[in-house]
Amino acid sequence: MDVSFIIPIYNNSGKDLEQLIKSVKLLDATINYEIILIDDGSNKELSTEYRKISLNYNVNYFRKKNAGVSSARNYGLKKSKGKYIVFLDADDQFVASNFSLFHEEKDLTIYNIERVNIEDNKKIILDIDSKDKKLNASTLLPYLLRDNVFNFVTGKVYLRKFLIENKIEFNPNITVGEDLDFVSKILLLKPSIRYVPKVLYKYLFKIETGKIRIEKHPLQNLQDAVHVYKLRKDILKKVNLTNTAISSPNLNDSLIDDVFEIYSQYLNNDLKDAIGNKKIFVNVIEKYSYHLNKKSKFKSKLIEEGKYRTIGMYLKARYFYKKLKL
Repeated sequence: MDVSFIIPIYNNSGKDLEQLIKSVKLLDATINYEIILIDDGSNKELSTEYRKISLNYNVNYFRKKNAGVSSARNYGLKKSKGKYIVFLDADDQFVASNFSLFHEEKDLTIYNIERVNIEDNKKIILDIDSKDKKLNASTLLPYLLRDNVFNFVTGKVYLRKFLIENKIEFNPNITVGEDLDFVSKILLLKPSIRYVPKVLYKYLFKIETGKIRIEKHPLQNLQDAVHVYKLRKDILKKVNLTNTAISSPNLNDSLIDDVFEIYSQYLNNDLKDAIGNKKIFVNVIEKYSYHLNKKSKFKSKLIEEGKYRTIGMYLKARYFYKKLKL
């Protein structure tokens, strides 16, 4: 078996899943592969639909108790038989025509990702600076400090043996930053790397998706934002940025941006609860509010002083700006 494609699914559209599977099925006939679908406790009606789709397309279907996307991916990894592993999300698309199996074995093969806003079809290519000729773990680690291709576990091909021997799995205890956490574990082990400057994966998204995630679990999202900050802080210690073209970002500013975004959505969704839990957010701000720029200081002050109306106005302006930008 050459490749195992692992797809976690939880109450996703059956139509989207079918489109994804069809995109994988366009692979060259010489490639021996399996598709593994992990149903993470979806409702009965959708689970029945997933089973039918799996039968129609010769997909290995497994259903498990709901425990999150990280747990589902780990389960799929245990069930896989391929030499290589590719992770896919059920509502995205795979570009089979750009996929290749190379004679020389590499622990990690990185492709480009196309980020598509399905509301207006605006597209952005997430890639690696081609000027960086020495592609190895040391030169790529700085990319983990910014939002780019390394924030996605998709768009990459992993040598299964490398993952198993190094006991690399997803952390099931976080809901944000799980992809970054997984990829950073790999790069810190200094794997052999290949970069293919072609789009292998299309990430389809709506601005609303991120808002819904925050509204459902604001305190968990806050905890995860701090986790990502600490992870990047640890990476920063291991990276000699003077030898790269990427400058060091202010991670504290990035964290305050995340805290403000989460608290803004929290206020918008449940004002009373958000006000009651303000102290939790203030504690995070007080702990990490050093070396901040003026913008971050302003955001911190709005939360600390309870300027809820101003925060609401900022949130609306930010939402419309994002729509224009994307």
